[in-house]
Amino acid sequence: MNRQRSTIYTFFCRILLCATLVLPLASYADNNLTKKSAAALAKKQYGGKVVNVSPSEENGRKVYKVKLLLNGGRVKMVTIR
Repeated sequence: MNRQRSTIYTFFCRILLCATLVLPLASYADNNLTKKSAAALAKKQYGGKVVNVSPSEENGRKVYKVKLLLNGGRVKMVTIR
């Protein structure tokens, strides 16, 4: 019985992991990005402090360029699509 329970637990953990990886992508895949959501996504993924968010366009799609100030004084530019 423990082996079956372990297998079921593993299965649900894999499903949960897949959902957590796919849902953030789906949230901005529909191109309804806002300046605020782009900043939040960049901060969540890389950490640091959001310094600037600039709207841009790539291949006819709205994107945002987010400038982050990371620990240690490093600056990182991220494109959120």
